[in-house]
Amino acid sequence: MIYVEEKDFSRQLDLIRAISNAERSSFCAWLYPESKAENIAGWRVQKSNLEAVTTYGDNVTPSHTELVNCSEGVIVSVSRAKNDVVAHCDSLVLYKLGATQWFTAVVGHEGMCLVRDDALSSLLQQAGFKVSSEPKNWW
Repeated sequence: MIYVEEKDFSRQLDLIRAISNAERSSFCAWLYPESKAENIAGWRVQKSNLEAVTTYGDNVTPSHTELVNCSEGVIVSVSRAKNDVVAHCDSLVLYKLGATQWFTAVVGHEGMCLVRDDALSSLLQQAGFKVSSEPKNWW
């Protein structure tokens, strides 16, 4: 697992951009369980069998936006919807095409980015991110 501490929203999107440029992937935003939003950045909110990054007690399964192919247009849409994303979303997540297990997650309010593929470490370093194979003490 790769850990990248990054609190800046635009840099978090840069991390998603760097990884999605290197590996075709699908994107969705996971909502906080208490969110009543019906769409985020123009995408319908739903439930499915996708693996969530954050787990909640009492068997609560959060909702997420529909899964879309990640592209520059998707990243721009998320950037434009920053206020809604910050208010309603726990995490921004990439899935390999056809997979239900996430491989990259940005937990925005925590300022933590997680990447399950250690082979992407050098790509992230080249993009200017400080990567670690160990989580921060507070994480």
